[in-house]
Amino acid sequence: MFVPYLKLPAAILLTALLVFNLTQRRHLDHGEGKRYASLGIAGIFLLFYASLVVIDRYALGEWLVAPVLFVCAVLAHAYRKRLFVFRRSCTSCGGPIPLERILYHDGSLCSSCADAAVPEKVAESDRKVHTVDDVDWESWEFTEHAVLCYIRTEGRLLLIVKKTGLGAGKVNAPGGRIEEGEEPADAAVRECREEIGVTPTGLVHAATVSFVFTNGYSLHGTVFTADSYEGIPKETAEADPFWCTEDSIPYDRMWEDDREWVPAMLAGTFVRGCFIFDGESMISKRLAYGRGESRG
Repeated sequence: MFVPYLKLPAAILLTALLVFNLTQRRHLDHGEGKRYASLGIAGIFLLFYASLVVIDRYALGEWLVAPVLFVCAVLAHAYRKRLFVFRRSCTSCGGPIPLERILYHDGSLCSSCADAAVPEKVAESDRKVHTVDDVDWESWEFTEHAVLCYIRTEGRLLLIVKKTGLGAGKVNAPGGRIEEGEEPADAAVRECREEIGVTPTGLVHAATVSFVFTNGYSLHGTVFTADSYEGIPKETAEADPFWCTEDSIPYDRMWEDDREWVPAMLAGTFVRGCFIFDGESMISKRLAYGRGESRG
């Protein structure tokens, strides 16, 4: 019987995974997704170990180990995007990622790329952008380009609670950064698939929003609406999706600028918005609705 000899290494691996998961609790502010990943891997090992215990305890046929391994492999494959997130190479520059970031930080970025991706605080004396008039929006070189996709159906809107990155904890639409060589519409479809497991269809370019933070970080966003989708919305390590009616959008849980332009966009007006933020506070804005423009 080889089953008893498999139980010990399986138990050791399971224990190691659970201990590792406990250490991840100290990094929930930036590594909650990887904590869920390690817990999921531990769950698959628990299934394997429990099956070995049952086979050994009741002297069942050792051939049962094969189907158990098959079931575990199927589960691992089905949830591979959530579970196998511990990568050694940076997805941005291709360089090595420090072990601490591999284990405890969501995403797959090295320290340098992560610092460039998330705005950091700088001294107040170094902040030079205070109003929309301080920025040449036509020639400004944005730090990042991103997309948002508002999926609408029967008077309802599919939003998310963002779990990672800039704006974690806030309500937003599914979206994310545009990859090199990728068209904005393709990025919107990809991000929706990755974040909430659905494929939006009938995409319409509905708004363009640009943000400059007083610390130098900036973001240009292309916004789409979609009138239908394929799939079933599901929670992932990046986002927790939920439906709301279009007249009950939780603006109090969203970025401050959203209440300025989202209602007009949903009403069918193409919006161009420029915003200055100091941290999470909007300090200046410029909005253009068709021919009209207002500032604040």
